[in-house]
Amino acid sequence: MPNAKQKIGNTITTVKRYRNSPAKGNYVPYKEVVSLGLAGFGVHWTTTLAGNIGLDAANFLVGESIGLKPLDLWIMLIVANIIGIPLGIFRGWYYDNHKMKGGKFLPFLKICPFAIVLISTVFVWLPFENWNYITKAIVVEIFFMVVSFVLSIYNDSFAYFQQIISPNAQERATV
Repeated sequence: MPNAKQKIGNTITTVKRYRNSPAKGNYVPYKEVVSLGLAGFGVHWTTTLAGNIGLDAANFLVGESIGLKPLDLWIMLIVANIIGIPLGIFRGWYYDNHKMKGGKFLPFLKICPFAIVLISTVFVWLPFENWNYITKAIVVEIFFMVVSFVLSIYNDSFAYFQQIISPNAQERATV
């Protein structure tokens, strides 16, 4: 039975050997596995930061700093969720019926982070203090729905990309 030092040595040798080309019977080199792991970190970090535009009564960014009442935020969230149902169906339909250059999901993994950062940056720099209550509520609702839609595409693309990265089920599980 190999000891820890031998296991580590074998792992390093295997990673070096299959860094740029996959092992026989596999489809994904280790370089791509590392890229996917880093992408996952980026996906989850981006969604966590952009998620601060959430519509709930405990959200200090939207509630206190913009000045929307907790009950209104709750109503806005219900409206966004109802509108989000057909948008979710549209996302699924789009994934199933469209192919883009680069595949079904990879283009979204490349584009969505920039859209999320742009939308979030514009949101925090809007002059909410100069607007009346209804205008604030409408703008927050629109930004919330757009960010939610793009975040969903980003999260879906990352999750589904992992499921199609290899036709080999064991390799997908390993990745």
